[in-house]
Amino acid sequence: MNAKQLFLILFLFIVNKSWSQQAVPVTDTQPVVINGLNIGYNIKSTEVKKVGDKGDFSRYAIRFYVTNVDNFPKIIHYRPGYPHGEGISARLVQFNILNATGARLTSNVAYIDAGPYSIEVPDDRPNHDPHRDRWMKQVGFFIQAGETRSVDEIVITPLNELPNVQVIFQANMLEGGGYGPPPPPAQVYQAPPPQAPIYQAPPPGGPSAIYYNGFSKIENRYNHTYINNQTGTATSSPIENGWWSAQWRIEPVPGANFFHIKNKWTNAFLGFDGNYIMLSPNPDTHGCSWIFEPANDQNVFRIKNHMFGGFLCLKNQQLAVSSDFNDAYSASWRLEPQP
Repeated sequence: MNAKQLFLILFLFIVNKSWSQQAVPVTDTQPVVINGLNIGYNIKSTEVKKVGDKGDFSRYAIRFYVTNVDNFPKIIHYRPGYPHGEGISARLVQFNILNATGARLTSNVAYIDAGPYSIEVPDDRPNHDPHRDRWMKQVGFFIQAGETRSVDEIVITPLNELPNVQVIFQANMLEGGGYGPPPPPAQVYQAPPPQAPIYQAPPPGGPSAIYYNGFSKIENRYNHTYINNQTGTATSSPIENGWWSAQWRIEPVPGANFFHIKNKWTNAFLGFDGNYIMLSPNPDTHGCSWIFEPANDQNVFRIKNHMFGGFLCLKNQQLAVSSDFNDAYSASWRLEPQP
């Protein structure tokens, strides 16, 4: 590591530290929005409470909350090389109640954490169950689009004083999975020109080629469901607008006629292990390469697994790779470019 790289790391650390320690005032009527998270609290009840010989105090039952108001999940990824999340915290925010007494069985601080985030991967753990070849591996923490996480606390303040609350945002690694402030929101992404072709026909006898640098939804032409991993596993189901879990980048492999299919939400790659459709963090995993064969309709393809030879399809309404459905509508997929 040279001096310039060391300086950059130290600079990013200082920026993160100052970002995470900045206290922002909030009230029960005026929450704040930080990085797409709506942060605030509600007073559920209030009463006068006599505390020993100290006199009367105001006692509040408060629900502190964080709501993801963006239309995509916020993820804190584990750092590469640290599979168990060493040094990575699930903490989203800390609330400080400056005028709370902190008396016994009451609080002067509240914390809200993100939930565990897991993806389905092949089970290569030692001594794993031989009857199960897949497992859900935690790779970080997240708060889903529209999700609210909350905690209830009892707070005591001097008589007739409303809680004086400040919030400290502590989730600097949301969305980025690395050091530094979160990346810009998806809205700043510049889509390719509307008329830009997704598919360009190759010369006769040449390899197939797809030229598209953005993200696409992948719709099954049989039942009009979309490939997604919203629940952590790869499936084809109805989706909601804005799901990053249903958006995929078709990445060409240099010097080859096949492609990787990368998820926008998790950065995992769609693959096939010979038995099941899977998601892998490594695009070089066997079964993660696909050949796109154009169908008669515009932007419609059959997607063939490069290693195992079968076609991606719906079999009993489940994602599968099979040679039995080569010409069936359930093995036809339409790419829908996303802005």
